[in-house]
Amino acid sequence: MIYLAAVVIWVVFTIFAFNNHFLRSEMYGPRLGETLAHYVGVALQILFILGVTFLLLTWLRGDYTVGQLWAVGVIWVVLTAGGELWLFGRAAPGWRRDWIQQYNLLRGRVWVLVLLALLFAPILVHNWFIA
Repeated sequence: MIYLAAVVIWVVFTIFAFNNHFLRSEMYGPRLGETLAHYVGVALQILFILGVTFLLLTWLRGDYTVGQLWAVGVIWVVLTAGGELWLFGRAAPGWRRDWIQQYNLLRGRVWVLVLLALLFAPILVHNWFIA
């Protein structure tokens, strides 16, 4: 049950990410500037991940193991990174460089924090709020 729920929740995360990107590009990005808007978008995505993970674990009412929580985090990261690779791969020549730049901390790109949030959210939310 938890794995099916994890995939459904990942779809919700993906929809939010696309909406978050649109809002960043069209609404608050032009006002804040590219770098600050990137930070705000990443923070919003992480908060959404934590909130939805809390709702998921509350709904499951402890019907999971710690190992399953780690597996859910891995599933979310694999689906996200795989989806990004597929999208970037279809988008344009030179996609590897563009994709790698999204993870370049030296250039202020902190999207990698979203992947870390996806990986650790199930176990952290369980330990901090549920257990």
